Amino acid sequence: MTGVDTGAEAFRHTWHALLTEALPGASRAALLWDATLGPPPGYWARAAARVMGVQLQPLLVSSPDAFARVFAAAVAGRADVLLIPESELFHQSRAQIAALAVQYRLPTVALFRDFAEAGCLIGYGPNLQALARRAAVYVDKLLKGATPAALPVEPPASLELVLNLTTAQALGLTLPPAFLARADAVLP
Repeated sequence: MTGVDTGAEAFRHTWHALLTEALPGASRAALLWDATLGPPPGYWARAAARVMGVQLQPLLVSSPDAFARVFAAAVAGRADVLLIPESELFHQSRAQIAALAVQYRLPTVALFRDFAEAGCLIGYGPNLQALARRAAVYVDKLLKGATPAALPVEPPASLELVLNLTTAQALGLTLPPAFLARADAVLP
């Protein structure tokens, strides 16, 4: 494989730390899953739940019309938090997801900064602009004759933690000072 990884694997393994710090009482997590990608891998869901120490409720979504239904299902399932992995559908619908999260009073943890900027509680993952710059380096190497097999997949150089305080306030949450201090960006 060749290219730049988004860090989704690293994100999954750090959900537990994020949840423990930001929402210490969370014991039930809903996992938004893009149904167009197929069913959520059973192993992935079990491993994620074990690592996070929570009960995990997968919620399948195939279009933006289904978001309100799955939020209602998450609340009915008594989810303490909604986890949002990488998906083009989710990225395009991030403002809708953020609005529903506030409406249903459900804290959200998503993969990218854009989600926190759109109103989700936490965005944690690679900086997309930095990934695009790194991908441009790969394109340059390929145009200069490098073979794809000679170029390794690179994980992101760093992950950024972005918190949305307006959303925290709307949800009635007080994020711990140590967690706020660890953030790369705190949005007002």
